[in-house]
Amino acid sequence: MDNSYRLDKQAYWGILLLAMTGLACYFGSLNAPPETEELGLVDYPLILRSYPSFWQWLLQDFIRKMHFIRPVPFFIQGAIVTSLQDHTRVLRLINLAALVATSSLLYLLLWRENVKWLFALLGGAVIIIHPINVINVLKLIHLGNLLGGMFCLLAITLYARYRDRARSGWTYGLEGLIVALMLFSYELYVVSPILLVLYEYFIKAKAKLRGVKQQKLIRSLALWILLIMVYLAIRYWVFRGVGGYRDFWESNPLAPFLKGGKWLPGWGFLHILGQPLGILDFALALILGIIFLVIFANRPNLSLLLFALLWFVGASLPYFVITATYHYVFSFSMVGFIVALALGLDRLVRAGGKKPAATIAIIALILFLGILIYGRPAAIASVVESIKDDSIPSQILADHVGNGGDAVTIFLASERSDSHLLVRVRLLLHPTKVEIRDLVLPLSDADVGMMMQEDQADSAKKVYALRQGRRVTFYPSLIELIEEAKHL
Repeated sequence: MDNSYRLDKQAYWGILLLAMTGLACYFGSLNAPPETEELGLVDYPLILRSYPSFWQWLLQDFIRKMHFIRPVPFFIQGAIVTSLQDHTRVLRLINLAALVATSSLLYLLLWRENVKWLFALLGGAVIIIHPINVINVLKLIHLGNLLGGMFCLLAITLYARYRDRARSGWTYGLEGLIVALMLFSYELYVVSPILLVLYEYFIKAKAKLRGVKQQKLIRSLALWILLIMVYLAIRYWVFRGVGGYRDFWESNPLAPFLKGGKWLPGWGFLHILGQPLGILDFALALILGIIFLVIFANRPNLSLLLFALLWFVGASLPYFVITATYHYVFSFSMVGFIVALALGLDRLVRAGGKKPAATIAIIALILFLGILIYGRPAAIASVVESIKDDSIPSQILADHVGNGGDAVTIFLASERSDSHLLVRVRLLLHPTKVEIRDLVLPLSDADVGMMMQEDQADSAKKVYALRQGRRVTFYPSLIELIEEAKHL
């Protein structure tokens, strides 16, 4: 029996401290306004309130609309929404629980590699306090990302547990179930076999080929790859291509790297939503570079640096294949850096005789964590404001339209496609039938002509509105709305 997988009091204390850290970081923001998501991509769980029971939703809507290929998080959210009237805080607590579970699994992974307790605990804490995960906790749609990371680390943990022991069929069955849950939680974890190989070679085998448990690794890889092939086949059948939301071959695979710095969290940047890179981002990267320089100036530790870099590259590969909308919340790429830092610091401290180097690294680590903590309030405020940007205009629209039961068509002009807003309006006006026509500025002649024809043909009640930030202005006719929009 491998006693390293039996938790002692110190291990439990670490998990408790991480849970308390999560509550301390997020408890005050759990009451943020309910947020909305993209109607074209997501059958958002809040709409489920229109179903009389959870089971009716499950049979009529969930199975029929599995086309989003993230059934695990939406099943969980659907069960909560159909069971509780005041569910927003509970849903966010579930997101937080998934984040704490991920950080705890990372902490235990380091602890089982005999990393000093404090370094292992700090490694897990980085996952919780990093500002990139604020949006993952507060925006309910990102539960899939959190669950995917949790299941990925859980699958790696299960592999590690039976790496040096005899395995029975049920352990492979359990491993396959966890991998399937990971894939159907978030599509970007199709790269998990690469991460498993890196973990086996660099961490378990200490970067020595003869130390690799080839038979165990090949069996697990075969299972993981088989499940991924099944998943991609389903995705290809549903989407007519593995890309997802649009045809992959018509998209620019470099877009996630060129737009918004979506890869930056993997290097340790703050990357606060809606804000450009600032001095804190570069200070954070500089401090991280100093830590790495001090730790990896020692040749034996260079394999850890290579592990961190390859993990980052491997976790980033889906950017080129799966054209998902939410790459910027995918923080799993920084797990490799956290593991390398914790192991490297542990080795540096244990080596002795290099106290100045260890002191410099630890001071830099404290500064690194301090900047992350300092950046959290700005990250929370940014996400909350983005939620309000959708909820406030939608409430204005709903109040203007009323809920008389008649069908309504809203012609809505704005600087961007307002699909988040559309979901909110539909929810607020339920059971009124609401159709919303997006007029994205600047208006083209083709768009104007099409909307004019639809305006004349549609016999439903009509509302003409212009959205500018949180302000909504109403007009008596489509022509007046278009004339005003042309001057913007």
